[in-house]
Amino acid sequence: MSPACERAQRLWLREQDGTLGRWRAFKLKRHLATCLLCRVFVDEAAMVTSSLATLSAAGPGPQVQEALHAQAASELDAARQRVRDEEARRFSRALVAGTVAAAVAGLLVAVLSPGLFQGHQDPARQIDERLALIQQELSRGEPPSMAGLTRLSLDDRLKEMEQQLHCLELEIDNLTWNSLQGGEPCADS
Repeated sequence: MSPACERAQRLWLREQDGTLGRWRAFKLKRHLATCLLCRVFVDEAAMVTSSLATLSAAGPGPQVQEALHAQAASELDAARQRVRDEEARRFSRALVAGTVAAAVAGLLVAVLSPGLFQGHQDPARQIDERLALIQQELSRGEPPSMAGLTRLSLDDRLKEMEQQLHCLELEIDNLTWNSLQGGEPCADS
């Protein structure tokens, strides 16, 4: 639970006791306007408090009051746990999205610019040079060298890998979007 949410819950309790000043009441209202988790907590706690007030007006005995207070404390703890669980889910979604984005960025750099890491020249330039070599051999009436054919098949493999990378990027985008939305990944992406 964030410190702001803990503060808001303490302020709400002070508001119920009638000891909350106007400035802090304004801060509580502003926080509740932006925090769904705290609004859920306040709604549930208000419901429990209202139930207790109704029962205490009827005048139950001390044992009943103790049991009700214990139940109210238990329900408040459960509400707090639900708030913590929701925060943990949101954090894990954000962590997954960040990790996926970092992985995609690393993959893009590694696939699209291998020359940066291996000291080679631009792949497009390599393809042009290989095609020029094969054209020279053919113009001299020689069959293309095996090295040229092997390089050409490597170029075909590079294109295939780029297509696979594009498909992976689309799938990662879909997974990231769904994790941020709180849903399950689509199976048909």
